[in-house]
Amino acid sequence: FRGSKNYTSAQQAKIFKEVGADRNAYTTDDYTNYHTTFAKEDLETVLKVEADRFQGLMYSKKVFRTESQAVFGEYNKNSSNPISKMFEVMRDTAFQRHPYKHTTMGFLRDIVKMPRQYEYSQSFFKRWYKPEYITILVVGDVEHGGAVGGIDLSPFSVRFDEGHLEDATGHYAAPAIAAALPRRLIFPARRPTARRSVSVVA
Repeated sequence: FRGSKNYTSAQQAKIFKEVGADRNAYTTDDYTNYHTTFAKEDLETVLKVEADRFQGLMYSKKVFRTESQAVFGEYNKNSSNPISKMFEVMRDTAFQRHPYKHTTMGFLRDIVKMPRQYEYSQSFFKRWYKPEYITILVVGDVEHGGAVGGIDLSPFSVRFDEGHLEDATGHYAAPAIAAALPRRLIFPARRPTARRSVSVVA
């Protein structure tokens, strides 16, 4: 997270620090998982800050280029492992049309071009970070009825009205997206716990 319309990176980090939240994220072939563990009393605060990631994410070209170089460094590190390289070549060979053809990290030829793909990164975000693609999972010391009634999901009602966007190939044109709530809000069966904490996965 490098900032949004409402929070700088430092401000967001301060909020999570003040509530004692433990957070991280990772990306797989099929999804990106943002997970946070915190006291249940701070559920509303955490959801508000996390929703801001979807509503008002902002990053400069300079920051994007810096992060792109970090991806390049991580690719080089992973490629030093022969097993990782083997899986990359295997998937490239096994899949011809399916996106599984490339690993989550991607091909080197694409990574070296990434610093020049700032506009495409923004169109990608607007294309996929939509309410209908969001699943919110709440686990912990919460009652289903009380939690559902007490959670305001409206911050996740993102609206994109910035005209048409195209990807690097020029094939994608995104229409204006009407506001919508997340697709699912899941509360697994409650389990007794000594720590009165809540985990949110978005």
